Amino acid sequence: MFSPKRTSAFDERRVVARGLVSILVFTFICSETGFAQNSDWPKNREWGVEAFGGTSSVRNRQFLTQVSGDTPTATTVGMHYASGYLIGLRIAQNLGDFFASDLEYSFANQPLRFINLTPDIPSLSLGHSVQHFSYNVSYLPLPLEKRLRPYGSLGVGAVSYHISKGSKNEAAAMGVGLHAVGNLRSAPVAD
Repeated sequence: MFSPKRTSAFDERRVVARGLVSILVFTFICSETGFAQNSDWPKNREWGVEAFGGTSSVRNRQFLTQVSGDTPTATTVGMHYASGYLIGLRIAQNLGDFFASDLEYSFANQPLRFINLTPDIPSLSLGHSVQHFSYNVSYLPLPLEKRLRPYGSLGVGAVSYHISKGSKNEAAAMGVGLHAVGNLRSAPVAD
């Protein structure tokens, strides 16, 4: 019987599509527009708290990397991110009819595997997590009663990448040193 061979790109797209469909279904079930037949509009809409969750997926990457040792060489090292989970909390405040602010925290478990590090170490798996904090101020040109409210947002945030201590110990036992690179990076983001 003929069985088509599936590629890793196909599997990655399938995982992303499944996660996106799950998030959309959850959003539409829990959103207020799903209860649009309710005629009582809440009177106090100053504060809002939202918990969210879903899948965390990142594209695989490859980098040309210098490998030190007896004879320094350059090799292409692959980074494979396994699918993980993402959870978070957002606290929002409406500042009048046209401005809002929000504070957001999210945590993502993102297992990481390096491929082709050295001829002696073809693969190294690490426990990897990402924490994200942000504070944003938004301008909403339409009043609160409108169902669709486009917005523009400006804010600041920070991201922390963490490799678990157990993974660092396993890597050290294999002869791989993991070093944190301390770079403060910033980038403008527009929603």
